[in-house]
Amino acid sequence: MEPINAVIFDMDGLMFDTEPLYERTWGQAIAEQGGVFTREIHNHMMGRSKADSAQILRRFYGADFPVDKVIERQNPLFFEALKTEDIPAKKGLFSLLDALERRGLKKAVASSSRREKIDFLLLKHQLSNRFTCTVSGQEVHASKPDPAIFLLAAEKLGEAPANILVLEDSNAGIRAAHNGGFRSVLVPDLCESDETALSLCFRKVDSLDDVAAIIDEING
Repeated sequence: MEPINAVIFDMDGLMFDTEPLYERTWGQAIAEQGGVFTREIHNHMMGRSKADSAQILRRFYGADFPVDKVIERQNPLFFEALKTEDIPAKKGLFSLLDALERRGLKKAVASSSRREKIDFLLLKHQLSNRFTCTVSGQEVHASKPDPAIFLLAAEKLGEAPANILVLEDSNAGIRAAHNGGFRSVLVPDLCESDETALSLCFRKVDSLDDVAAIIDEING
């Protein structure tokens, strides 16, 4: 088994507890246009770009639903809340970063979120200098489950996908890792894990506290 030399982190729902905030602000923006947002719809949108989310919303609400108005409204709602509310780090994040640094492993963030959100959250949690690189969904041509964002992160890390472990909380993210030739660990958040994602990931764990042991297992 190829050794792990680097770890790529998804951000929303994996590093920070932002998914409830996404769910609430999408729900508010959709309610203002007369729609009802559900957890099922949110599950389909997790880890996806704004363009993909728009397609998902049209599929559920119909071609005549004012999706553009919803997206235009949701982004400022989310960012206003992001600036004023406490967004906690997920369990085990800081101890895992410490463990990876002790092992000399490279680290990257690869998130479908906009650059401003990535930079804001890393700065807020004093993590800006703890990653080799960060990649935003704005930098790639396609969103998860396309592997483009992870492949770009791998290029910036200077490592082959076979030597990188991807940490994800979404089904789309696990598929993207598999499609790019990466091993992945699924750390579920709000998104219900489907059978395909469970079959494609290297391991499913309860929290980031369990990841260092998996790396030690792989690296012997």
